[in-house]
Amino acid sequence: MHVSCTKCGIEDLLEFSKNFDEVFLEFLSRFDKGLVTERGLSESLKDEGIIRGENEIKEMIGDN
Repeated sequence: MHVSCTKCGIEDLLEFSKNFDEVFLEFLSRFDKGLVTERGLSESLKDEGIIRGENEIKEMIGDN
């Protein structure tokens, strides 16, 4: 899962879990340990084709 903050720009990729609270707690734990990527992670993932930008997703789904 991709976790990010729109205000400060920090972001991280974490193992998927059905419980979002567990993922967020893992994110906080990684942040406390200094393991969270500060900025730019999602841009490099977009460049590699791993994730899609919001505009591209909106274009794909159209009016659905």
